[in-house]
Formats: sequence, C-alpha cells, structure tokens
Amino acid sequence: MEPYDIHKKTADPPGPPIHIPHFKRSDECAVGIALLPGRIHAVVMDRSGRVREERARTVVNNANAILSMINTLCREMAESVRSYGDIKGIGLSLGGKVIDGRRCTVEELGWLDFPLLDSISGQGGLPLSLINSLEGLATYEAIYGVGQRLDNFLIVQIAENVCYVEVKNGAICPDPAGDYRRTAHLRLEGSNAVCAQGHYGCASGSLVPSAVIGQARAARMSAGDTERPRDIEELIRMAQGGDQACRKAVLGFVRNLARCLEQLSEMTKIDHIVLDGSAVRILSSEWAVLFEDELFTVGSPGEVLPVVIRRASEDSRWACGAAAYLFETCDRGRPKVSGGDLSGSHVPLIAV
Repeated sequence: MEPYDIHKKTADPPGPPIHIPHFKRSDECAVGIALLPGRIHAVVMDRSGRVREERARTVVNNANAILSMINTLCREMAESVRSYGDIKGIGLSLGGKVIDGRRCTVEELGWLDFPLLDSISGQGGLPLSLINSLEGLATYEAIYGVGQRLDNFLIVQIAENVCYVEVKNGAICPDPAGDYRRTAHLRLEGSNAVCAQGHYGCASGSLVPSAVIGQARAARMSAGDTERPRDIEELIRMAQGGDQACRKAVLGFVRNLARCLEQLSEMTKIDHIVLDGSAVRILSSEWAVLFEDELFTVGSPGEVLPVVIRRASEDSRWACGAAAYLFETCDRGRPKVSGGDLSGSHVPLIAV
C-alpha cells in the first residue's frame, strides 16, 4: 500500500514506488504531536509517511497540565525513536493561530501571543517546529497524500467551524491578509444559523457538529426529548433507527455541505477537495448516501463539479501533519512563517 493510502478504508491498486523530490528514503523519523480538543495525539513517522508508533492522551482544559503532557510526550516519543532510526526533530500542531512559527494564540487556554516553543523542553538539541493543524494537514497531503498525483487541491475541515486551505502548484497559498487557513463564511440559501463570528446564514454556523445536533434536538421537541442526540454517533444511530428528526438533520447537512463545497470550488477554481474533520462522520450514515447526487444537483450546467476525497478524521492524521511539516522545514533549513510572509523573511528552527 502506498503511503497516501494509510488513512483510507480502501486502497488504490499498487503502483510503482514514488520518490519524493529532496527526500531521502531512510530510517530517519520525526515526532509529530497534535493538540486537539480534550486530547493530545503523538506519532513517530518515518520519511515514507509510515506511522511507526502512536500514543494518545486525554487532557483537561488546563494550560499547565497540557504543557506538562506535551513535554512528557516529547521526551517519551523522542526516546522511542531509537528503536526505528535517527530522529530529525519534533513537530507540534494546534488549532489556534500560529505567529512567526514559535508563538500561538489559543483563547480557550488563555494563550494570547504565547511563546509555546520556549515552554517545550526538547531532547538533545532537537529542532522544534510549530504549525497550525490545518496547514500541517495540507503539508502532509501535499507530500504523502493526494499531492503525489495532484498539484492543485483544497483541504476543507468541518469541525468547530468550516475552514479551508488552498494548495496550488504544490504550494500552500496564503490569502491577501497573509493567513493560510481561511474560515468559510459562505452564505447558504435557506440557512438561518449564526456562526461564532455572528454571520447569519453562514456555512460555519450550519455545518458544524453542534449545529447539526442542535437542529435534531429542536425538531424533537414535540417528542419531549430534547437531550438527544448527544453526539454525531448517536445522531447516526437514531437516524438509522427511524427517528425522523435525525434523518432530516442528516439530509440538511448533506445538502448544505454540497452547496458549500460547490461554492468553494467555484470561488477558488480548484475542483479537487480533501474533506476532513469531525462532522465528516455524518456522511457515513445511510441517510447521507445522496451526497454525490446533491453535489451534482447544485452545480450549474456545463461547469466542472468538484471531486470530493473523504478522509476518516483520525487523530493520527493531524499528528502526521506536524511531523511532515517538521521534515519539510528541516530539509529547507528554515520554516515558513505561519503568517504567510511572502517577502522571504523566515524564522530559524528552534533547537532546545
């Protein structure tokens, strides 16, 4: 199985070995650590994109406890690499804003322009890199995923909000404001949801899991049970068990997602979309089988419809993105500034 298939449920037919430019095939590994809501996931990944080892930890929403756990995982994973080969460095990814490749803003943890890399105690002078999780995932896809066959594609995440990253000619593209990750405040006809930034009828307000679950609960008020569904898995089970409100919520999600992706494809002029995030699990419901039909329906006659590549929203993918970014920055000798500075100013890798 080729490296880009490790997160797919079904593999493509075997093909000839793919040699990535400027990458040496060896036993060299990188540690990738992803800070996710309520948990931290860590992997040891080698140059071919293969995960050699992974560990997951549940964490409370406490900044000091999270820092302690990140440092513990850095030490443990760096030590475990010895079983597989040499270690190149440690990559960290998180869902907040990354500034100059070493500072971050995560409001939930009280980190405002917080020097995260200065708080990490690495091992033996190892290089560290810090990246936004979605940009890291785009790097991983560009090197080990669809980027091996495509030069242009979108990474779209449906989770706490709807965000996307553009990859054109194999490079991640910043927007005019200098950010790589962009929030999709697209207007969806018929939607009355309001996103966290106050946009009415916004995709980021109607497609996120909390909104879909809230729609199902509201529709079940007549049944006197507004506490269920509690999560996406229960929404799927109830829809498949015959609950009409949950079925309606799933179908509404499918229609709105199709409209959103069609708009993004038309706006960016990119017709291949890698779809990831916790809400993507809703598409596994048998009531979501009409997704491709809905995508075809919303398209205008004669236009090229987007090709949607669904991922499994596995935690290891976000950690692999951190490792892939570490490899890339070490190979180039300097990391890209996360703010998207195109002038050529770079920040050196941090060795601790």
